[in-house]
Amino acid sequence: MDPPAAWWEAELPAPERRTALPHAKLKLPSAQETWNIVKHMVSSNSMDVPIPVHMCMPIDELQRRAEEMEYSELLDKAAEEAKGSTERLLLVAAFALSAFQSARPMRASLPIMGETVEVVLPEKKMRFLTETVYLNQKSNKVINAWVAEGERWMLEGEDEPALKFRGTSLELHMNWLDRLTFFDGDAYSWKKMTTGAAVIHVVGKSSITFKGTVVVEQVGNGLSAHLAFKEGGMFCSMASRKPSKHEVLGHIEKDGVRLQRPVIRGYWDAELVAELADGSQKTLFRINPPPAEPDRVRPVTHLKAAFVQRRCNLPLFSVRLNEMTPGLEAKLPPTDVRRRWDLRALERGDYAQAAAGKEILERRWQQREREHCERTGDTSLPPRWFQLREGTDLTRPQGTTPRFRYTGGYWEARAARKWQGIEHIFAPEDASRYLL
Repeated sequence: MDPPAAWWEAELPAPERRTALPHAKLKLPSAQETWNIVKHMVSSNSMDVPIPVHMCMPIDELQRRAEEMEYSELLDKAAEEAKGSTERLLLVAAFALSAFQSARPMRASLPIMGETVEVVLPEKKMRFLTETVYLNQKSNKVINAWVAEGERWMLEGEDEPALKFRGTSLELHMNWLDRLTFFDGDAYSWKKMTTGAAVIHVVGKSSITFKGTVVVEQVGNGLSAHLAFKEGGMFCSMASRKPSKHEVLGHIEKDGVRLQRPVIRGYWDAELVAELADGSQKTLFRINPPPAEPDRVRPVTHLKAAFVQRRCNLPLFSVRLNEMTPGLEAKLPPTDVRRRWDLRALERGDYAQAAAGKEILERRWQQREREHCERTGDTSLPPRWFQLREGTDLTRPQGTTPRFRYTGGYWEARAARKWQGIEHIFAPEDASRYLL
């Protein structure tokens, strides 16, 4: 695989980015509102249960995928290690674990079919693109696909989430697959397991835990890293040095045989370390510090924005995902999530406008889907930047390679600022059918 051209040079200098969400009104859901929602979720696939916008984060599900690229520098470090080495595998495993730090017991807004999200970070020589590639209301099935590239690696992935309410908890099955390829030909794949979330706001406190083991496999040489999520008690904590619900223990296997060292220990919301064969320790991953709180002498609107930001537990990387930096709007396609006026209103705490915008966008998407089905017989609109790999069947389980592949052309269209044939899915109501 050939390395990409130095695209980041044209994007420098990197723009100055915000450090907090916009000023926001503040309205927390009442216990009665929460219970009315919860009772409708019992024994259902909760992905289709309508959630009031004031209970959603000011980002949507595609931006949640982008959050998992916060620690992409781990892949840059891995690229410097020898092909197929244990040292490289440890860093790839740390990157796989770093994706879990973005977990929060709040729901993100659901994406619209055809919606895209890009993240361009020239200072990290990393860019990322994701699109909702399959969305079928009748079968209640959604698939998101993504591709990211650094200076010496490429990451492809997809998910097919399913959410169930289990009486005392929400259980999220991500059906998540990532495949990483370094430009020296070394490849790795892994999947994300089940997430269990305590019921939000019902008992006054919400939490997230994970169940199962993440296995990061090096394709071709039998080397793999196994990260097991430990289930601790409700009141265990890192401070008490007892097993907590955030603890991770791991090891390395070669051709199915467990190696005595390295041993991997840590917490998915704090740090991960490896105890190496020579007895030394190496810190593989450490979570970035949270954004600084505003000065208490600032106006109350700043404090409200900070409160909402802390309530959502958004790291600084996520705070910037929906930001329209100077000059960016002219580069973005009409499908980019930054053009969603409902999320923009949600950031400001304008819940009435956010709810109205969400309803309009969903109704518009449903109309587009019906028209497409009447014309073609296909129950889902086709994606623009991804397509099914030849011979792929969506009714079959995922393998080790994503079913959707990036077809190219997005970054070239962005550079030329030409988006011919791309629908304005977030345009005002009277211009919704206009094409560039």
